[in-house]
Amino acid sequence: MEEHLASKSTKEYDIVIIATPLHKGSSNIKFENFPAPFISQGPQYYRTVANFVQGKPNLKLYNCDNLNDFPCVMVINPEVYYRSFCTNSPVQDSSNNKVQNQAPLVYKVFSDEPLTHAQTTTLFESHDTVKTVDWLAYPRYNSSEELSTFQLYNRLFYVNAIEQAASAMEMSTIAGHNVALLAYNWWNGIIEKIDELPELDGQVKSEL
Repeated sequence: MEEHLASKSTKEYDIVIIATPLHKGSSNIKFENFPAPFISQGPQYYRTVANFVQGKPNLKLYNCDNLNDFPCVMVINPEVYYRSFCTNSPVQDSSNNKVQNQAPLVYKVFSDEPLTHAQTTTLFESHDTVKTVDWLAYPRYNSSEELSTFQLYNRLFYVNAIEQAASAMEMSTIAGHNVALLAYNWWNGIIEKIDELPELDGQVKSEL
């Protein structure tokens, strides 16, 4: 046995639920000995970079006299290197925190790629810290999109199938609820409440 295979272990599960997009570039899950491939299920995703910058915006760039007049900027021109530029409000109530109120505000700039130093200094008169979160945020939809199935195989369920219809936290909640019901019905043998039964009759219904 090869050395890199010696550390592998196997476990058996009654039900497996996948809650991550299955497409090239985002998933490192490997499926072996299945009748059909599961990777590349659904659309590709748009890359989005969230740049969190603590500092003072370049007010002259937006014809503002003070921070109170600074707008939330939304950009639709694809030639511009960022998509939005807004204040990032804290989750907790900091109205009584004088020290925090004296510190520079944090702003969130969405862009297709991480901001360069030159781009950051253009948007900000001064800044202290910069943190970036690079992620695949939104699916690329087209008119001929085919919806995936919530059941990839017998007792193998796929939460992210719903993203081929719409992508949002609320949709993920609906999908999680849907898959939980599917798994519950499978486990308890309530077959009449399951629309997709590829292992039983080879037919897949179009409705959820």
